[in-house]
Amino acid sequence: MSYGIGPEAEIIVHPNGSKESKSPYALDVAPRALLEVGRVLFEGEEKYGGDRNWRGISQRQHIRHALNHLFAHLAGDRSEGDVGHLTHAVCRMLFAVEVARSEGEP
Repeated sequence: MSYGIGPEAEIIVHPNGSKESKSPYALDVAPRALLEVGRVLFEGEEKYGGDRNWRGISQRQHIRHALNHLFAHLAGDRSEGDVGHLTHAVCRMLFAVEVARSEGEP
């Protein structure tokens, strides 16, 4: 599978003459939020028994749990910390996307 960053990627030339492959991604996003996600992933590995346990859970269940976290946050529940439910919801949505993208792949 190509993600648009291999040898076939378009070459761009910067004003100073430097060249590089064009990236179809804007990954310079929310470093603090991503650190929170990484913390939740780390804690989940310890709690649920290892790396990538989430792959065995259906996309539907991930979405359902994400919604649970979102509604808990909206209802004022801060039992997971100020942004805990939001961070857990983000993790579950990332899992849902990954599960959907990897269905049928070994």
